[in-house]
Amino acid sequence: MNFCIMLAINPPHSRNILDGIKRVEWRKRPLVIGRRTFIYETKNGGGCGMVVGEAVISAVRRHFVFSEISYLLCEDVRLGCVPKEELKRYAGKSRVLYAHELTDVIRYSKPAPLSDFFINRPPLSWCYCIDPFERPDLPDWDLHPKF
Repeated sequence: MNFCIMLAINPPHSRNILDGIKRVEWRKRPLVIGRRTFIYETKNGGGCGMVVGEAVISAVRRHFVFSEISYLLCEDVRLGCVPKEELKRYAGKSRVLYAHELTDVIRYSKPAPLSDFFINRPPLSWCYCIDPFERPDLPDWDLHPKF
């Protein structure tokens, strides 16, 4: 069974990712590289509250928020479409933020409900999920309860 990642992303950022404008997603913890990553658009700010697309995390770069003023940080800030001041606010007391480079972005023609991914409630930031496109070889799969 292949486990994937479900990222909860606010509508302006999810739309920028799907449009190819935002290529870096900022998080306080590093996520797994190379996993299929689904994009859940939150209901905040008029979002649909469904899975709107997917991407692959191809690289993760660590940045020290208060001490690093390198070109790499500036490039990641540009690709992440989030101003430095907002990043510092998001970091809070954390001294490190991780820039997750997103590639192979796919926009779904029709948003999918979380139940398709065997998730009962929206993720707060992110969570692991089951890839609905790769059904495991279990007998009577449809008879098994969803998680």
